[in-house]
Amino acid sequence: MVSKTAYIWGPISMFSAPLSASLLDAGWNVHVAFKSSLNLMSLSPLDLKSTAQVAIDQCLQTLVPDRERLRSLADNLKFVAPNEIDADTKYDVVIFAGIAPNFDEPRVPRAPWAAKELKVLVDKIRGTQLMVISSIFGGVQPTGFVPEEVEFARRKPKTSWESVCQQYESKVLQSLAGCDSPWHLVRLPYLTNSFGKELHHHTSGLDHLFKILCDRAEQLKTNFQPGTPKLRLNFDPDCALSFLPIDSAVNFFLRYLEDSNRPRILNLVSSNALLNREWVGYLGNALDVEIVSTEKDDELNLPSVIKQSLHDNFQIASRNLYELVGRYNFPPVIVDENYFKRLITFSKDNLWSNTPKFELPKLNLKPEAPVSIVDPEKQIAEYFDSQLPDSLNTGTQLDKALSKGLSIGIFIKETSELGWILKVENGEHVVKRFYLEEENPAITFRFKRDAFMKIIQNKLSLNQAILTKQADFHGPMLPSVKTAARLDQFFRENPLV
Repeated sequence: MVSKTAYIWGPISMFSAPLSASLLDAGWNVHVAFKSSLNLMSLSPLDLKSTAQVAIDQCLQTLVPDRERLRSLADNLKFVAPNEIDADTKYDVVIFAGIAPNFDEPRVPRAPWAAKELKVLVDKIRGTQLMVISSIFGGVQPTGFVPEEVEFARRKPKTSWESVCQQYESKVLQSLAGCDSPWHLVRLPYLTNSFGKELHHHTSGLDHLFKILCDRAEQLKTNFQPGTPKLRLNFDPDCALSFLPIDSAVNFFLRYLEDSNRPRILNLVSSNALLNREWVGYLGNALDVEIVSTEKDDELNLPSVIKQSLHDNFQIASRNLYELVGRYNFPPVIVDENYFKRLITFSKDNLWSNTPKFELPKLNLKPEAPVSIVDPEKQIAEYFDSQLPDSLNTGTQLDKALSKGLSIGIFIKETSELGWILKVENGEHVVKRFYLEEENPAITFRFKRDAFMKIIQNKLSLNQAILTKQADFHGPMLPSVKTAARLDQFFRENPLV
């Protein structure tokens, strides 16, 4: 039997790491594209494949308990530079997964720019079948329907995450115009941890929701009130939030990959999707509370993308999916109380143990003066959207950095919603939200949220943040270092008001 070889392009994410491991387990050779970053301390490339290796190894060890077989499978895994196509290797499939499957992964903001790399890749793989991974949220029509088609009008995005998905899929389809290779498009929903074996040990996407609800449930149960504690959540019971356990998504994709009669477009969602009232009810049972819908503020600090998703009533066409489920004899995905119990138990033991617990507001018998709650993400957004523009074109260090013709991207790692591009436009220095722009900035700085708050409060310097790995940058070395120095002085001279 001749082994097949797959080339996977894209960030090692919640989908690509388990997919790589599953392909290896199925006897494939797997080439994974990776891109080195630069170590600021030594000016030498960082070996990023070690991070990718750890993620894939974790999944492999779950799938393959036999150590001897693990060693043999490791020989079938190879890391290559982006768009490096081995002339001596005949690839059976190229999998382009430039977008992360969940809104909060670090590389999400770069997805629209990553899509541009597909054109270069297409020119090098003529005749090789191409699988493109996209997102359900990139294809919602104005009517609230996601078709199994390519050409259609998309609705105005309701979140920055949906905007990123739309830009990514649009650029992907532009790159595929005139493509000589047979290609297929698979749209994924949110992904959650495994239905069976824990293929991905990582908190992401809906895990924020599960974690916050779990902490709130534990607090409610300590109040010793009669009956089942009621936990308030602001959601639409008649909507269906589309998510899929990662192992189910990967296993179905493998079957789809080896099907010579597969359809061109596949919306890979659950074939037995549940309304919010159903799966939220199962989650409540797993937490021993009753989760009730409320139209008022539920006092839960949820990401805005999740808040919107709990009310987003769009429908997903799955005719192709039902056809393939029958052809593959694929078992239904049963997301019930047992699934959520396993998910909560595993996450509490392995992922949430060192994270602070959610505190319920204390009951005060005497009225007190209202205490304002500081939202760091809101303050950062106001800094860039309101305060920083007033400082541009006034001869600051930031103006000097932009006068070199460089565009500068600044992103907050914890959320895909906070990102800005500073550039020259019509002779003026301007700042714009990243998801409104199509260009890839020449220099990119990425900050941890708390570190950036300290920087604009004059409690931490930019250089210290970079040296302590609370921030990093990508771009040409010398211009990036000079720009970092100018930004450091700018933030010190223009702190948050």
